[in-house]
Amino acid sequence: MFLFCAQGADLREPVDERVVQKIREMQVIGVRSVAEVRRHLEKFVKDELFNGEELPAETSRRYYPADVDIRNILYASRSGERRSPDDQLNLQKKCVEWQESHPDDFIFYTVT
Repeated sequence: MFLFCAQGADLREPVDERVVQKIREMQVIGVRSVAEVRRHLEKFVKDELFNGEELPAETSRRYYPADVDIRNILYASRSGERRSPDDQLNLQKKCVEWQESHPDDFIFYTVT
């Protein structure tokens, strides 16, 4: 016999994109603590996403992500900054400058 648990269904929901964006915004301004992110998210969900409406269940990972979800989003956001297209473009321009100023040097640049 198969029993469906409504609360268990919340465990596999993807985090709402607006919540992900809010976590990224907090990472950009320097918020690194998962507890601090969680505190801001609770206020964000209550005051901005569901202002005056019925709040989703606190077990809903869509709006109340688990600590591991928050950590993963923060890490992905930090990693993404290191590989930004602007950085790659700047490096490419710098390589051209180096090649022009030091034509005898071997400079190799590749996009990954």
